Amino acid sequence: MKILGYILRPQRLQIDKGKAVKVNEFKTPENERDVISFHGLTGFYRRYIRNFAKRSAPLSNLLRKDVSFDWNAEEQKAFDDIKNAFLSPPALVLPDPNAELQVTTDASGNGIGATLEQKYQNGQVKPLYFYSKKT
Repeated sequence: MKILGYILRPQRLQIDKGKAVKVNEFKTPENERDVISFHGLTGFYRRYIRNFAKRSAPLSNLLRKDVSFDWNAEEQKAFDDIKNAFLSPPALVLPDPNAELQVTTDASGNGIGATLEQKYQNGQVKPLYFYSKKT
């Protein structure tokens, strides 16, 4: 079932493939407005992309007031990385009260990240939610 840009299936939540296609077809930004549009499109789904803030930092930096728009290899790499992440995003599982919860974290000078996961009795671990924030 499609609801608010997501596909709801038994036990999991996925990005609507139509939205992933829009991200994949997004042209390389030529100005600040294009970067804002790309962030608007991708930011809504950041919970599906591990370390989204860290991965998108070169693009976010272009939006700072003290920085002129200068698209180079670092920005292109971040742009391509995010687009590729949308091509095969993980399906986030819905909470299972019988499964163990675990949190994994990561931090760097660019950002912090966390993953809320469920560990099942068979040892399998699946993500519930990804969180990231640029520092």
